[in-house]
Amino acid sequence: MVNKKILLIGIAALLVIASNTAGQILQPVKWEFSHQRISDEELHLIINARIDDNWYMYGQEIPDGGPIPTYFHIDQSDKFVLLGPVEDLVEPEIKFDPFFDMELPLFSQEASFVQRIRVISDEQFTITGFVEYMSCDDERCLPPQETEFEFVINRDSGVESATDRQAEPGPAGT
Repeated sequence: MVNKKILLIGIAALLVIASNTAGQILQPVKWEFSHQRISDEELHLIINARIDDNWYMYGQEIPDGGPIPTYFHIDQSDKFVLLGPVEDLVEPEIKFDPFFDMELPLFSQEASFVQRIRVISDEQFTITGFVEYMSCDDERCLPPQETEFEFVINRDSGVESATDRQAEPGPAGT
């Protein structure tokens, strides 16, 4: 009877492990954040996405009726001023997307973006925010995801990596 209980517990443990492994969240887009000083007052926040093979991510400019566009939210502060919108450093491809039955801007393999800022403060400060994006492969689209970021800015910053405040992207709105 004891051996049967041990066997059942062992089988139950294997089933739990197998279901956890099978239920892994897909993360086809990996983000990297850095910044580069351009002058005494200007910095570039550089945002790079590495996209897994056979996956793509939508661009920033999406027509009505399409998917969620890639969107960058940067928390405002009295320490800096945004200089224009986030710009694409890599042009997206325009391709027909069967999920939305329209031509859409897509990034495959990689995407790079830059946000120019003017530094107002002489003190160290932090720039925080998140990127919201949506990705698909040939079979499915994932729900919109958000990845938070944080840039620590020193007055004498050169080129530095920033941190991704969230180890794994989560569904948008969480």
